[in-house]
Amino acid sequence: MRGTRTSTTLLVVGSVALCALSVTLLVLHLRSNMYDRAVIGVTRTHLKFARTHADRFFKEEGRFPSSVRELNMYIERSRAQGWAPVRAVEFISTPDGDDSDHRELDGTGGMCYDPATGEIKVNLVEPLKCYRRTYVGTHRNEIPADW
Repeated sequence: MRGTRTSTTLLVVGSVALCALSVTLLVLHLRSNMYDRAVIGVTRTHLKFARTHADRFFKEEGRFPSSVRELNMYIERSRAQGWAPVRAVEFISTPDGDDSDHRELDGTGGMCYDPATGEIKVNLVEPLKCYRRTYVGTHRNEIPADW
């Protein structure tokens, strides 16, 4: 009888510990997925505003910016005019944001920019699941360069 009580106690303690571990892992996964969703949303917003600012630059200057750096400097100056200071930066490949300027899509992060046409893309050529492995949202199979 005493052995049965000890076994039952161990079984209950083990079950409680396993439940606590499962809940902890679930919470960590959900937090990670929320962070991934935020990073993707912020990058999309920055891309949208960068395209808008490139078009504004063209209307004012008669040409597109010569680089992402010139575009970002223009965006910073636009802050004084009340425009949103959302620079051309992607946050998927690095948490600090990557505003590096590339002329061809090579998947190394940052932005791919064509100064002749003003076309700007996120320089990531694999599906999001390759860059954000814990992300399980609806955009998982999207390629950021196609946005």
